[in-house]
Amino acid sequence: MSSALCQVVVNAPLGRKLLAYECPPASGPLRPGDAVVVPLGSRECAGWVIRTDISVSELEIAGPLKSIIEKIEGGGVRPEDLRLCEAMHAWYGTNFPDILSLFVPPVAPKLVRRIVQVLDAPPTGLSPAAAQLAELVQQAGGKMDVRRAKTAFGAKPASAFQSALQELTSAAAYAVRPELLSTTPRQKKFLGPVQLPSGRTDLSASEKMVLTLADQHPWQYGVAELAGLAQTSTHVVRSLVARRLLLERASRKWRTPLERDDVAQVSAPEVVPTPSQARAIGELVPAVRDQTGEFFLLYGPTASGKTHVYEAAAKEALRLGRQVLLMVPEIALTRPLIERIRRTIHEPVAVVHSRQTPAERRDEWERSSTGEARLLVGPRSAAFVPLPEIGLAIIDECHDAGYKQSESPYLDARRVVEEKCAITRAPLIVGSATPAVEQWHEAEAAGGPRYRRLDLTEFPTRVSRPVVSIVDLGKLPASKPQTDLDRVCRQSFLSPVLQGLIEETLARRQACVLLMNRRGFAPQILCPACGHTETCGDCLMAMVYHAQDRQISCHGCGARRNPPAACPACAYAPLGYMGAGTERIVEACRARFPSARVARLDQDSFRKNRRRAFETLEDLKNGRLDILIGTQMIAKGLDVEHVSLSAVILADVGLNMPDYRAREKTFQLLAQLIGRSGRHGIPGRAVLQTFQPASPAIVLSAQEEAPRFVESELESRKAGHWPPFFRILRIVSQSSNAPRALQVIRKIYEHMTSMDFLSPRRGERNEVRGVDGDDESLPPSPQPSPAGGGRGEGMIVSPPLPCVRAKWKGEYRFQIIARLPWQAPVPHGLLDEIVSRYRTAGVKIMTEPDPVSLL
Repeated sequence: MSSALCQVVVNAPLGRKLLAYECPPASGPLRPGDAVVVPLGSRECAGWVIRTDISVSELEIAGPLKSIIEKIEGGGVRPEDLRLCEAMHAWYGTNFPDILSLFVPPVAPKLVRRIVQVLDAPPTGLSPAAAQLAELVQQAGGKMDVRRAKTAFGAKPASAFQSALQELTSAAAYAVRPELLSTTPRQKKFLGPVQLPSGRTDLSASEKMVLTLADQHPWQYGVAELAGLAQTSTHVVRSLVARRLLLERASRKWRTPLERDDVAQVSAPEVVPTPSQARAIGELVPAVRDQTGEFFLLYGPTASGKTHVYEAAAKEALRLGRQVLLMVPEIALTRPLIERIRRTIHEPVAVVHSRQTPAERRDEWERSSTGEARLLVGPRSAAFVPLPEIGLAIIDECHDAGYKQSESPYLDARRVVEEKCAITRAPLIVGSATPAVEQWHEAEAAGGPRYRRLDLTEFPTRVSRPVVSIVDLGKLPASKPQTDLDRVCRQSFLSPVLQGLIEETLARRQACVLLMNRRGFAPQILCPACGHTETCGDCLMAMVYHAQDRQISCHGCGARRNPPAACPACAYAPLGYMGAGTERIVEACRARFPSARVARLDQDSFRKNRRRAFETLEDLKNGRLDILIGTQMIAKGLDVEHVSLSAVILADVGLNMPDYRAREKTFQLLAQLIGRSGRHGIPGRAVLQTFQPASPAIVLSAQEEAPRFVESELESRKAGHWPPFFRILRIVSQSSNAPRALQVIRKIYEHMTSMDFLSPRRGERNEVRGVDGDDESLPPSPQPSPAGGGRGEGMIVSPPLPCVRAKWKGEYRFQIIARLPWQAPVPHGLLDEIVSRYRTAGVKIMTEPDPVSLL
């Protein structure tokens, strides 16, 4: 009788693979989601069982299959999370192993190690060698890597170690098992008391104090902590351990970022909710209590008190013994939100994000998946952490594009959490002052909205809406600057109106927040003689000058080099540093307001020194900073009492990008920034500087008219066949060889439009402009054929064109935009079929469902 077959996702060193293996009876019963050890070439790797009902005929494999070696206890994928992976695979149509990899514990590429572990009390009558090995394992906390144990065992014949190990395992008190290899769990040694006869006279006063404290607080402190409490040296404590007057025991020590970042836990007074907050809480608390699985859209202008509503719902879930998931769009927002939440919620908190060390991330994952942590906070990656007792999920700033992955498998964390809540029946709250157009649409859709909308219509006490001014930069005097200071201010777009408001704010000892959504000092280096612009050869993007590093940088591929002393085209010098970024605004503010304390917060500063970035926010909060200048990260979640002026230096940045979301992104950013001022009883002012003062995105953001803006956007989206009326599927071919990339994208287009369920985009000219500027005609488009009920019914395909960023990191890029009916899954197997059929040496094919950007 042949063995059963299993389909296994193998976490191979060179990439994740979906392979088939035999399931020998010795491995025990296997279920989907179990972690196993499998052979792969000459090594052993970890894998996760996906199916256990595979037949040889279904796999179409000739020849014998290898067998699963054994099952790994722990480290598997829960059935609920496996269902979630399958749902995401069905919705996005992307590679299943890549999706599953997001839901498994963080592990190292080598994946599997062998451990010797204590199962029961050590038996008596062991040989000296076995007793020595047993003592080593006990000292390591009851579990030890076999290779480390062999090293610690000493320079004896290998057969002696193997004999000792065999003796232990045959006694049934020890076992050798496989374990997923990640980072080594941190072990900390804690001290405990020994029962000593009273009246001992050989102890000093310091030693007696140490022993007394160890007796009062057994197994709570290590050597250094106990010495500090006793106000003595660590030598005294170690001496007591050496004399067996103190016991030492290794125990698990969690690596928690909250401890490392010194995030304090303080109490806050009770807040009286506004009437609309009370109504929202009245809707949410019963849903949490009854686990209805409902979705809620919490809308309210900035400073309307959405966080208080989150807290009330989270408290109810925690009171019922359930876990809470709280997501934010950026890593920088985790700490401020946690500090706010911990004023009223005193439950164990875990934080997960991509910039943690592997050890921190593994520990926080384990704390959450075992239920030790009750509240999980983090950006996109937190959506994939298993929460066995989840009772509520909250997505703050739900409009933010940061929740969508920009690399394979291109999952949107918001969609993942929706499906997680649908499976577990946990309610979901998504909140924003500027919800995405799609989210508005889904809260008001005819035929039954997916979300129930809850509006916050009043501001809490001591919060007032800022007075907003729009400054038309095109109407500023064009006269030549009279002084160097005037020139610096003009180059940095510091208008006289804004300068005056900053002066008034500083005179009142209040703070200003200035947004410039460009990093660096100058975004363009231009020759005034011939017009040459310094560009990146790999991306065809303008190089940005960074004054702090004295280098020019490509914000596409990250290439850096020294700036040219003269024009490389005509040798003219000096070159002009045009435009402004955050660094130039800092320079101008320090020159214009020399007594002000000025700081910058953007991705550059955050990457270089994360702790210093958090200290900058602390300085602003504690009154040690007068002017904070930054990119979009300062527009989100910043709640500082004495900030009374918020300003956008150049509101036009990004407004005219060739992307259907450009207006929406601009509106959201401006509306969020306006809400940073006037939040705690201090009258607020906001300034929007622009060359397009009549743009609806700017005018309606100044009025905080999100509903009117969405109404106008829906009309243009419907006319252009954009979300939320169609789903978008983007297919990109890219290569260092432009003709080859173009040839591949043409073949994909011809293939897609020849299928009976696909149609070319009506009314579009069927041609592609070559990267050298020549028009190259495509074959005539086939006429739309009737939808035949096959995969992808109703899909419309646009002809291939160069991407907006036609060259990126040394590769030329062409794209096809396909449109599917809204809320329709990506046609099953279509993406894999395209990639497998048209994959060519030197050409990459990217298939991205629901892209957040078409650049």
